[in-house]
Amino acid sequence: MREIVLRVPRERAEEAESLILVGLSDTEGPSEFNYYLEEPEGLTESVFHLFVPEADAAVVLSWIEENRGVFGKASVRVVVDGDWSAFYIKTLEPYWLTPNVLVDPFVGTEREILLVRIACGKAFGIGDHSTTRMAVELLQKYLKRGQRVLDVGYGTGILSILASKWGARSVTGFDIDPDAVREARGNARLNQCDPAPDFREGDYVHISERVPFDLFVSNIYVEVLEEAVKASLNSVERTEGSEKVYILSGILETKWRIFDKKMRGLGLCFVEKRIDSPWVAGVWTLKPDTVR
Repeated sequence: MREIVLRVPRERAEEAESLILVGLSDTEGPSEFNYYLEEPEGLTESVFHLFVPEADAAVVLSWIEENRGVFGKASVRVVVDGDWSAFYIKTLEPYWLTPNVLVDPFVGTEREILLVRIACGKAFGIGDHSTTRMAVELLQKYLKRGQRVLDVGYGTGILSILASKWGARSVTGFDIDPDAVREARGNARLNQCDPAPDFREGDYVHISERVPFDLFVSNIYVEVLEEAVKASLNSVERTEGSEKVYILSGILETKWRIFDKKMRGLGLCFVEKRIDSPWVAGVWTLKPDTVR
């Protein structure tokens, strides 16, 4: 199999694609061919990747030379049969076929889409706010299969639902909003979570029960975050010996330095932060023997 790369000015891409489809499909063209179109951001060129059998490469290159006014100079490399599909997949993105049909082109690949259904109601966090998105990115990065997750201020339940989908052993959430409790439970059923998150109504800071956890996640106001972290320290098993992970989002850039200093003062070790101005999300870890 040969890969033939053609670089065409962006404004002539449509003309070039039509020529490829017509010219390579006639009776004198290759017995089979595949191609994909790449349009890199920031460049003025469109890049066509043609994949043709070894035996037909000379014919195709001759045809390209005849149409050099459109295609310009071609570059060629040998690829393993079937590699064209791997190259093609790299250029794909999910797309809306119609206003209510979403196509997932990654089924069976490493990029297979996880579809999460969140009913829009009164609760916060359907995923369109940067604080939610950053929390999700960090949750996916740091959550390990089999861990216990504690979600404070769960809103729609999106973080808890994803934790369940990504292999958490148990997920417990607290929220003071009765609407959030009802909506989060409904969203968990809608997404067929297993295990089903235990969504509770109540102020985590003031409840007497302490729920053991391995990963603490919260996307709420910074003032509440600080109090929630303090309250969580009572749940850390000093003798367990395992490191706890804290993913905290909803912090304004102007308050980041003071907040991080307070977290370190509680014994947490800073790991990383994500910024989507004016919001910041951060990750800290805590060993049980550092609880103060």
